[in-house]
Amino acid sequence: MLLRKPGGTVLEHIRVIDLCDGISQFAGHILTRLGADVIAVEGSEGTATRHMGPFVADQQGLNSSLTHWAYNRGKQSLTLDIESLD
Repeated sequence: MLLRKPGGTVLEHIRVIDLCDGISQFAGHILTRLGADVIAVEGSEGTATRHMGPFVADQQGLNSSLTHWAYNRGKQSLTLDIESLD
């Protein structure tokens, strides 16, 4: 449940760019719970949490890390390749 103030959520007009990795990603999740629009930015290999277990059905993959899901739920995400001109 989002934390609410009269007329909306506490951070409903705030957008956050999340460049974190590891457990610090959980701070962005807390901000989503307060109503902020959080955008997680990852490199092409994904963040370290994408490679941390446990995994769905014990199958390792970029989209199957339960750790990553827990730390990043509620966020939007994008991949940024700073080595490419495109």
